[in-house]
Amino acid sequence: MPLLEITGLNVTFAGMEGRAHTIRNLDLSIERGQRVALVGESGSGKSVTARTIMGLLPKNRVKIDGDIRFAGLELNDSTRKQLLGVRIAMVFQDPSSTLNPVFRIRDQLDAIARVAGHELDRDKTIELLRSMAITDPERVLNAYPFQLSGGMAQRVLLGAALMNKPELIIADEPATALDAEIQQRSLELLSAASRAQGTSVLLITHHMGLVRDFADIVHVMYAGEIVESAPVEMLLNSPAHPYTQLLVKSVPRLSADELPVGIDGEPPDYLNPPTGCRFQPRCPVAQRSCGEVISMKILNRDQHVRCVLPH
Repeated sequence: MPLLEITGLNVTFAGMEGRAHTIRNLDLSIERGQRVALVGESGSGKSVTARTIMGLLPKNRVKIDGDIRFAGLELNDSTRKQLLGVRIAMVFQDPSSTLNPVFRIRDQLDAIARVAGHELDRDKTIELLRSMAITDPERVLNAYPFQLSGGMAQRVLLGAALMNKPELIIADEPATALDAEIQQRSLELLSAASRAQGTSVLLITHHMGLVRDFADIVHVMYAGEIVESAPVEMLLNSPAHPYTQLLVKSVPRLSADELPVGIDGEPPDYLNPPTGCRFQPRCPVAQRSCGEVISMKILNRDQHVRCVLPH
């Protein structure tokens, strides 16, 4: 049984201009101890997926259909109260909007510990912060958020997510606001800590270059649909969907002979998306048949793609 299993997820937002079908027929699963990346451009539906799992979308504006299960339990308002902060944790992309500016770090970590029914263990917390490459954890515990650098605050959030030893961490662009070196270091710390605890991770990112050393499985998302899924090395070395191919080519290389390639055009309007493949208006190899309804097909045992083109 997968730790997290999403089947047939559809998310529709209602607004003044109409209904936006933001997530369409999404299937995704994460095994225990597995690290999975959900990759795509900004606006592709990645964060909506994460917030749907966590139950953070505004109920008066959104319709959600489909099935989301954690360890076999249906995720609903009742089960989320039992699971969130204990067996499931989330890391948001902006520490400044997550950490409360008027409380010291130790008080905020103590509040997280109490969610799991225990008080803050200072010695274990110091050890955990040290594992996040925080060399002076005593000072950090006594600090207010504004006294920490962006990178330090992000490490505190990573430590906070791990503190109750959750079975699943959802990391939504966990280091986007930081420079590339700190982004990489933050993911290395999360990777090492999650491996040590046997924690599953769902990493939400628009940066294909970050997933090679982190993820076991990569799902590529475009305009609310998963268009390709594969083990990380297979996907990076043999991408099948034209969108995935362009994402891989957009990653900067060390060689000056391999300049990154941008993706022309803009993602579609969710209020009026194209029929068939939603990437077809931007696809350099689109055909007439791309306007038909397209289902995921199996290229081999581990690689699935939503594309009518031969592979």
